[in-house]
Amino acid sequence: MFSPVALVSLAIVALSSASPLNIRQATSGPCAGLGIGAYDNVSNFTLGAYNLTLSNANATGAPLVLAFKQFTGSATGAYYSTLSTYYSVHSNDEPMLSLVNGSLLPSNPAEPNIYSSNLAVSSGNELLFEFSTEESELPTPAQNYCIVDHFDPAGKGPYSMLALNGITDGFSLCENDIPYDYGNPYDVVLEATEDNGHIYNYTTCYPVCLQVLYGL
Repeated sequence: MFSPVALVSLAIVALSSASPLNIRQATSGPCAGLGIGAYDNVSNFTLGAYNLTLSNANATGAPLVLAFKQFTGSATGAYYSTLSTYYSVHSNDEPMLSLVNGSLLPSNPAEPNIYSSNLAVSSGNELLFEFSTEESELPTPAQNYCIVDHFDPAGKGPYSMLALNGITDGFSLCENDIPYDYGNPYDVVLEATEDNGHIYNYTTCYPVCLQVLYGL
């Protein structure tokens, strides 16, 4: 069963405005060691994948969305989703993200009876999320994300970055081995590796940073 602070229902998120709300600076938990400009509670944002090796079409990077991956096998129709580029899946069922006590929770105000949870992510794996109409059947969200302000290295842009497991510079976009409606999607992977169990094609991976975007 979700704790009231760790789970956000879509109905609650629907009441929020499009600007970032409930921002809370943090120096412990998933934000430990990331400096004073680190936050574990931020509402209403999206993400863009900024290519670190080639030129980008814009300063925000490729828009990222939650894309259906597979059903969990539950009788209620619960399912997993990955964080993918919009251009590779051409859909966006959960258009908004919120960071709640270090948990990254997607939402769609048009579907107030669907609940979400983010799963733990280890090196070499995709960023996974689980959705269900039954709040009680979802796992407790992992508290493993943080937003970091004003990052440096040159050329990345003026936006804050998403950190996972304390890492901001270990993300890649990789082509999934399973075709989607428009072909093989490009999914976000943490510390991509060739030994990935045929989940994604390692030769297609390229490094990105995940930029946090408000009001876009």
